[in-house]
Amino acid sequence: MTYCDKVLSCLARATRKEKEAIRAELEAHMEDHRDALVKAGENPTAAMDRAEAAMGDPEVVGQALNAQFSTFWLWAKRVTQGIIGFLLLLAWVMSLAGNTILTGPWDVLSGAWENWQARQGKGVEFEAEYAIHSWKGWETMQVGEEVICLVQVDLTPFYGEPGYYEGLFYFCTYDQDLFASPNAEILGQLTITPESGIMISPEYNWGWHFPNNGKGVSTRVYSGLMSEGENYVDVTYDHYGTYVTMRCYLDWEEGEP
Repeated sequence: MTYCDKVLSCLARATRKEKEAIRAELEAHMEDHRDALVKAGENPTAAMDRAEAAMGDPEVVGQALNAQFSTFWLWAKRVTQGIIGFLLLLAWVMSLAGNTILTGPWDVLSGAWENWQARQGKGVEFEAEYAIHSWKGWETMQVGEEVICLVQVDLTPFYGEPGYYEGLFYFCTYDQDLFASPNAEILGQLTITPESGIMISPEYNWGWHFPNNGKGVSTRVYSGLMSEGENYVDVTYDHYGTYVTMRCYLDWEEGEP
């Protein structure tokens, strides 16, 4: 167990993010001290040992830091997470049971479960039956209250056109509000521009298909020709005065799915 691990093991009142911040600060202090000793001619290993020793007993340091944290927000967060987790689990169980008595409320909870899964990079799956190159993406950009994710990219040789591939770009969107329905229309208003710089709009060479308007997540797939070896595409939303874009890199080294 490292010095930082020993300190953090004493922080019962700190949240995960607070512990990460403390770890980063402790490591930065020790590295600065070590570097100063190395510049003075100390052996790097011995310098690190001296830097740790200079920080003091890790248990004493950890207990002192722990005393600075209030338990209120920690327990409030845990209780909130527990309630949300229970509701999501209940929604999932009810969806398996096919309960239709409380359709409205359970639809909301089922949508919240889909939304929660998407936030973790889960629950949205596509099969790449013919792709030569296929990989998961999960690059994201935010448009208003919607989060748009590039979930997966498939590249398949376009027969009859050497040097060209058909690219399939699988997108999903969900609302920032866990219990809100996704805006399915937003996925039909994207523009994809390859590295070559030729603007391709969804109304022409690119088109969306396989729409899936779920309760918590909506998906669409864009397809179009790509030149072999292009490094990236830019995905852009430019509608009603809102302009958001993200650059998504293409991984030609990925093998068959």
